[in-house]
Amino acid sequence: MADVDLSFLMPNTVVPNACIFENTGVYSGEFVMVPVYEDTIYTCEQGYYLPMESEICARCPENAYCPGGEYTYSENGAVGLNVCPDGTFAPDGMWELAQCGRKLHVDDAIVYLRTTPGTSPALRFDVDADGVADYFANLATDDVPMNKNTERKLKIKSGDVVYFVCDDTIEISLDEQ
Repeated sequence: MADVDLSFLMPNTVVPNACIFENTGVYSGEFVMVPVYEDTIYTCEQGYYLPMESEICARCPENAYCPGGEYTYSENGAVGLNVCPDGTFAPDGMWELAQCGRKLHVDDAIVYLRTTPGTSPALRFDVDADGVADYFANLATDDVPMNKNTERKLKIKSGDVVYFVCDDTIEISLDEQ
């Protein structure tokens, strides 16, 4: 196979009569070709990130949070994926640092606790006994399970209101709280 001269692809190369009328609107002359590289921007929703060497957003894995946003392709690492700090945990699909917390085991089910309240009111846990809440569980008046992987429910009553304890894997209507 003969060598092909691709020098015309170099930046600022003058290429006489190389462009046809249908593309340029002129019959003769010279064009200065200036190649422009533009990154493709990928938009990932909250709870998703752009994996290394991928063009498709993926769901955030356990023990990480993915705020979502606009990302460019990377050969060097995942974009938009943040690992939870040591000693904290999060279910898959989370999008904020506050969702990295502790696990509350209720029999064979787990409720992931947050580092800031996700609902008002919230169930508060003072782990280090200093009088200040360290972790929080969401409370819902909706009849919901503790998390997306169980049908188990944990109910508490405050005054005349019955609340269901749940984590951020459960969608609840906050306006009813």
